[in-house]
Order: sequence, then C-alpha cells, then structure tokens
Amino acid sequence: MKNFYYFLFFFNFCFISLFSSPFKQLENFNYQNYTDCKQNAIAREVAEKYGLQISGSGGGFRAFVENISIEYTSYEHLSVDQVRELFISANEMLLAEFNNDKLLRPYLRRFPCPVDNIRIGIMFIDKKTNRFVDNRFVASVGIARGNIYYSAFDPLKNALINLHREPYEEALRIIRERNGGEL
Repeated sequence: MKNFYYFLFFFNFCFISLFSSPFKQLENFNYQNYTDCKQNAIAREVAEKYGLQISGSGGGFRAFVENISIEYTSYEHLSVDQVRELFISANEMLLAEFNNDKLLRPYLRRFPCPVDNIRIGIMFIDKKTNRFVDNRFVASVGIARGNIYYSAFDPLKNALINLHREPYEEALRIIRERNGGEL
C-alpha cells in the first residue's frame, strides 16, 4: 500500500510538472515581441560589427514572421565591390540568426527564412555635408525581388540614380569566391 502512495505522489508530481511551467510558457509565448527584440538585438550586433548606425526597423509579424526590415546609415565612402561585401555579410548574419533560433522557427512563414524575407537598406551619408556621398561612391543599397540595387546620388537631378543591379545569389557567389568560400 505504501508503494501505491509513493507511485500516486510521483505520478501526480510528474503530471502537474508536465502541464505547468514549460508548456504554459509556450502557450503564452508572444512571438511578435520576441521577434521584435531579436530583430533589434541583431540590428545592434550588425551595426557594431560593421560600423553602421540603425536608422529604422520593422517588419511583418502578424500571423507569422513574414519579413524583417532594417535600415542603416553609414558615413563611409565605398565602391560597389566594398558595399557588396558589407551588404552580403550583414544579410547573411541576419539570416543565420533568424534561421538558427529554435524559438522563432515555428513562427517563420517560410523556413529556412529566405533572403526575400529580409529587407536591409543602407544609406551612405557624407559627414561634412550631411547629404548623400558624392556620385563616385554608392549612396544607397537595398534589395527587392531577389536583386540588389546600388544607387549613386546625382546632384544635378537631386535624386538617386541606378548605379548597378545584380541578383543576390550572384553577389553571394562573388563574395564567396573572393573569400575562399567564406563570408
């Protein structure tokens, strides 16, 4: 009889433990807040690593994580090749962080999260003039529909003009070839 009470106590203890803390936490898990915090942490990490300033962030987190959007500002004067390396490295770092997060994974619309769901943009500003860098350099870079768009600033038109466009996968291949397979 004594063994029966021990069994009953042990069974109740396991049953209560099973349906309380970890599962209750998952039931109350707010992936939108978690995604927002994760995105902000990664944005800061990328900014620190590459000497950028965060100018904005957001995304689509309604029913699932649809997309992530982060805007940066840089005060560097860089060529297309230099910007390509920076842009690809920042994107790949962000993708890896989101795809490797086990808590977030069930809430990603598509897993692994494709580059189409990441929207990073970088504006290059001249510190002296507080305007876009001169037209010998990339003034803005962003991604849309799988293509990276590099723009220069035309002071006569007072507008950004297309400087170069390439598929993301092509830019990734160029960087990997140049770095011996590494980013």
